[in-house]
Amino acid sequence: MGNGGLQGAGQWIYKDTDGQIKLIFTDEKYREVWKYMAMLWKEKLMHPETFTNMEYGNWVAAGAKSQVGVFSWVSPSYIGDKMVKSYIGVHALEGPGGRVLNWLDNPARGTTSFMITDKNKNPERTIKWIDFWYGEEGANFGFSARKA
Repeated sequence: MGNGGLQGAGQWIYKDTDGQIKLIFTDEKYREVWKYMAMLWKEKLMHPETFTNMEYGNWVAAGAKSQVGVFSWVSPSYIGDKMVKSYIGVHALEGPGGRVLNWLDNPARGTTSFMITDKNKNPERTIKWIDFWYGEEGANFGFSARKA
């Protein structure tokens, strides 16, 4: 499960080992995920506000008290300076089906970031491409495509 990338995750589908597209909600593997999450919850290994719309200030306060062990939203700076100093990146955890990342997202797809490295053979063309996405037509196209 979880091998469909951002689009698959957004539609709750994945491609199973038999090559078939499957709906996550009706898959037995998804039941196993919930059993595992229930165990983590029962053993108080998850923050009590994990499944709520936890306010930003609460995240910062929890980070300042070292109550955040794993965080998967934007960057560690989101939850305060202390977290930035003690941040250690980890790979995706391995489960019974192996190690699968389903939320790999192009970090340059947002409207606030992009980069050009010294390996880019056509920086001028890349800048023109970026200019399109920052312009009205590109922004309208990009944001409407995400809603679909």
